[in-house]
Amino acid sequence: MVGGGPTAVELAEGLSARGVRVHYLMRGARYWAGVLDPAESRLIEDALEADGIMIHRHAKVARAIAIGSAVTAIETTSGETIPCDLIAVAIGVRPRLGLAHAIGLAVDRGVLVNQNLETSTRDVFAAGDVAQITDPEIGVARLDALWSTALTSGRAAGRAMAGDTAPYRPAPSLNVTRLGRITMTIIGAARVDSERADDEDLVAVTRGDSERWRAPGHARAFHDRGTRSRVRVLVGERHAVGAVVMGDAVASRALCRLVRERTDLTAIRSTLLADPDHAVARLVELGAEERNASRT
Repeated sequence: MVGGGPTAVELAEGLSARGVRVHYLMRGARYWAGVLDPAESRLIEDALEADGIMIHRHAKVARAIAIGSAVTAIETTSGETIPCDLIAVAIGVRPRLGLAHAIGLAVDRGVLVNQNLETSTRDVFAAGDVAQITDPEIGVARLDALWSTALTSGRAAGRAMAGDTAPYRPAPSLNVTRLGRITMTIIGAARVDSERADDEDLVAVTRGDSERWRAPGHARAFHDRGTRSRVRVLVGERHAVGAVVMGDAVASRALCRLVRERTDLTAIRSTLLADPDHAVARLVELGAEERNASRT
């Protein structure tokens, strides 16, 4: 199995569940390093290894070895040979850019668009998986292959074509999956890579997997009952920009609302940083309050 994201792990787990002996090749030192922090990666890796999946770190395929049309092994860039009957590859989204190149549009990994989803050529628009738009939270033009984004950006492009000049602001993404037998919710801009390394205003508030805690108000209880559970919230200068919830997903809805509503945290930010042990509980409580307020 080759690949660094959720699809690769889902394939590895599915093959393993069918009794296949699986080798999982990771290009880097740990799993999904651009999104998960080291502790979160380790939770997934430990679960995979417990299921008998063999992880090869810093491993890339140099070539496949075959007899006739049947693969028999792969050779890695480090010279290791691994016998196999099947190679599965899940390496992300690659938009079809042939038409964009043919008509001279500016492209990177996808078709570059402005805040109105207009390309470098006037009155030509792009949306969905192919559109590469600047994420206002991280200041980087990125692709978003989620179905919900395809719907919202397509509608926004249609409005722009009809003369609506309001800039399109992508809603914080929400992705729920199950990896290594752990339910995982990823909300908004949860990236931990070098794109964020120099942002002094961005801090991570993390709740570990070995504690018990109870958030006051609305009878919301969060416990570690022997399952792996972890919550990380990324707090910017004024609001929460993303979160990762692993294990008990009860906090997901409240944190999703906190991120999507861009709730102003200026008044309590210093308190959160001064009391990290209770910061996540306070953020979840605040998100729940926002949800109940919107209902009334």
